[in-house]
Amino acid sequence: NAVWLTEENYLCSSYYPRLGNHLFNDTYAFIQKKEIQRQMWFYYQIFAKDGVIFIRPNDGKKTFTGQLLDLQEFDRFFKNNLVCNSQDEDFVVVSNPKTINGEWRFICHEKEIIAVSCYQFQGQKTQIPSAPDGATQKCLEVLSEGYWPDKAFTVDICEDSTGQYWLLELNSFCSAGIYSANKEKIVNRISEIV
Repeated sequence: NAVWLTEENYLCSSYYPRLGNHLFNDTYAFIQKKEIQRQMWFYYQIFAKDGVIFIRPNDGKKTFTGQLLDLQEFDRFFKNNLVCNSQDEDFVVVSNPKTINGEWRFICHEKEIIAVSCYQFQGQKTQIPSAPDGATQKCLEVLSEGYWPDKAFTVDICEDSTGQYWLLELNSFCSAGIYSANKEKIVNRISEIV
């Protein structure tokens, strides 16, 4: 059995600077949880659109789900323990809110795409084992940068409202869902890699 989960490699602070040209959330800040609470107005002035920011954990373990956070829900978000698995000193990523048209997960090994699945399209859960050419091309561009967090990992690509494709995030192969990606192909190729 192989477990590929080099946690520090999935920190946004580890790969955002290396893959910044491909990032969907390309304007961002890393802020300690306690600090964003202390300086809420400052960060909303910088990043908010219509009183909403995007927030996600820095870590790849997803101590909370990345989401749009309305200013009116800010206090409740922190007080209702929605981020209870994180410590005050943990970093979060804050960015501008943007519209996502579709999302695809690519299971990868170095520069190789092993399999793919769509998991969201036009706001609907959509699981089919394919991706548009633009999403595949963007994944290959990301892989060509040479940042491979483990032997096998996943690359999430999204399409924005203008039809451009971006890197959404990297995830550990051992903890990511594969949706409707070709399981036989994944098992065979991962067995070879092991």
